[in-house]
Amino acid sequence: MMKTMIKSLVLVGLLFSIACEKAAPPEAPSVTININSFPTGASIEIDGKIVGITPLANHKTTPDIHMVKITYPGKKTIYMRINQKDGDPFTEEFKLKDQAYPGFFESSPKGALFTLDGEPKGKTPVFVQDLKIGSHVAGFSFHGREETKTEFNVLDEPVKIHRKLDSILGGVTVLTKPGNVEIFIDGNKIGTTDASGLLKVENLTEGLHEILAKARTYEPLISKITIIRSKHITKKLPDLKQKPGELKVLSKPSGAIVSINGEEVGKTPFSIGTIEPGKTIRVSCVKSGFSKEQKTVTVKSDFTREVNFELTSVIGGLSFRTSPAITTVYINGKLHGKTEKSTNPLLSKVYLINGLNPGTYKIKIEADRYKTTKSRSVIVGKGKITPIPNTIKLKKLWLATHILTVLKSGTKKRVVITARGKFKTDVEYMFGGKPQPDTYNNDSIKLEKIK
Repeated sequence: MMKTMIKSLVLVGLLFSIACEKAAPPEAPSVTININSFPTGASIEIDGKIVGITPLANHKTTPDIHMVKITYPGKKTIYMRINQKDGDPFTEEFKLKDQAYPGFFESSPKGALFTLDGEPKGKTPVFVQDLKIGSHVAGFSFHGREETKTEFNVLDEPVKIHRKLDSILGGVTVLTKPGNVEIFIDGNKIGTTDASGLLKVENLTEGLHEILAKARTYEPLISKITIIRSKHITKKLPDLKQKPGELKVLSKPSGAIVSINGEEVGKTPFSIGTIEPGKTIRVSCVKSGFSKEQKTVTVKSDFTREVNFELTSVIGGLSFRTSPAITTVYINGKLHGKTEKSTNPLLSKVYLINGLNPGTYKIKIEADRYKTTKSRSVIVGKGKITPIPNTIKLKKLWLATHILTVLKSGTKKRVVITARGKFKTDVEYMFGGKPQPDTYNNDSIKLEKIK
C-alpha cells in the first residue's frame, strides 16, 4: 500500500510539472541601444530613467518609441525621440556642444566699441547669441569717454549688461604770437589761431598731448599740454622765432673778399643762411686791383637775398717808345724788360707796362753807348693805360772802339766802325767835338780793337 501511494505521488508530480511547463509565457522581444559621446561620461536617460553613461553599449529595451536624454556638465543637453518598433538596434555617436546663453550689451552713449574677451564684436547695442558658461570680460570704449571693462559669469540664464561711459574730454585755448599760426595736436591739424593769436579747441581727451605750432617764415615750436576732463584751460605758447634769412653775394670778377658789417666772412661766390631777419647790414666786396664796393641791405625771414657787385678795375699801365730802339727799362728802380726794334731802326715798338695800381712811378731807360737819363716820374690813372706822349730819347755817347792806321802814311785815328763791307769800311772819328764820318778801302788800313 505504501508503494502504491508513492507511485501515485510521483505521477501527480510529473503531471504537475508537465502542466507547469505548458503554462510558462514566452520570453519578451528586445532591441539593443548603443550610444557614445564626445566627451565621454555623459549621463543617459531613457524614458526618464538613468540607464548609464557613455559609452553605453548593448543596452536592452523594448522595441518601441523611446525618449532619450543625454546630459553632461557645461554642455548642451540632447533630447531625442527614437522609434525602434521594427526591432533594429540603435547606434549613434554625439559631439556635445558647449552650453551657451544669449547676451545683450548696451552703453550710454550708444555706439561704443564692444569687445568680448578681447575680440571686437561691433558697436553697442550688441546681441551675442551663444555665451558659453563660465567667466567673461566685456569691454566698452568710446572716443572721449572712459574705457570700461566688466567681468561677468554665465551660469544658467541669459546675460544683460549696460554701462554708462563717463566723459574724459576737456578743452584748451591756445595763445600764440604772432597770429595766424597753424596748430597741430598729436600730429593732427586742429586749426589756425586768429589774427590776435587765439584758438579754442574742445573735445580733447584728458592727459598729456604734444602741440606743434607752425607759421610761414617762423621756426616750428613744440610744446606739451595736459588736458583735464570736464575743464577748459588756457595755454600760452612761447613767442615763435622768425626763420633766419639767407644772403648770397656774387661779384664780377669772382674771388672778391666779402665783409659783413666790417668783418671778413669769405670770398665770392658766398652765401650764409643765418642772417637775422629785418636787420640792416653792410656788405662790401674788395679784390686786389679793383675798387672796393659796398651796399646796405635788409634780409627778410626765410628768404634769399642776392647781392651782386660789378667791381671796377683800378689797374692801369704805361706805354711809350724809345730811341734808340733797343733799351733796358726800369720801373721804380727794378728791371722790367727790354724794348724791341720797330720797322724804323732808330725807334722801338710801343712798350707796354700793365698791372699798375694808380699812383706815381719812376721810369728809367738805359742803352749801351748812350747816356742814361734821369728817372722820369709818370702818374698812372685808375683803370687805364697812360701814354708817355713823346719818345724817350737817349743821348748817344761817342766811344772809340778801334785804332785805325793808314798804311801808306802811318797816320792813326781812334774810330768807331759804323759799317764794314768786303772792300770798304765806314767809320766815325771825333773832330771838333763832333763825330765825323769817313770811308776807307780795306786794303789801305789796319784796324786794331781797343781793349
